[in-house]
Amino acid sequence: MTLQVTQAAITEILRLYQQRQAEVNARSQDASTALDEAGSEAVQAQLDFVPGGCAEQRYQLNFNHGLPGSQAVDCGVVALSISQDAWPHVQQLTLDYVEDLMGGSFRFDNPQLPDTCNCGQSFRLLPSESSLE
Repeated sequence: MTLQVTQAAITEILRLYQQRQAEVNARSQDASTALDEAGSEAVQAQLDFVPGGCAEQRYQLNFNHGLPGSQAVDCGVVALSISQDAWPHVQQLTLDYVEDLMGGSFRFDNPQLPDTCNCGQSFRLLPSESSLE
């Protein structure tokens, strides 16, 4: 099994990117639109682990360009860049976006990380796996 990104997650990543670009354009009064910028090439998103959350580590998704040595995953209109440290731990990850009565959120289903919090956003690496701490 390999890393998977659902269509719902891709759609939400694009929406967030377009929102961010619109805010940047409004501040700079740039006439170009976020759709034009996103339409010409894949939107670059960075997926990484950072300290925090209920179980010591949490996922972080942002629009920084990939770090040197990052692993790139082509998802069509979205290209995910994943740090070298996180890459071995996301091989079986499914990234989804769901909306429910509490609002919308990304969901990270990762069978490689057995010690996860019920919130679905936080996890603990086992001591033998932890190169991120």
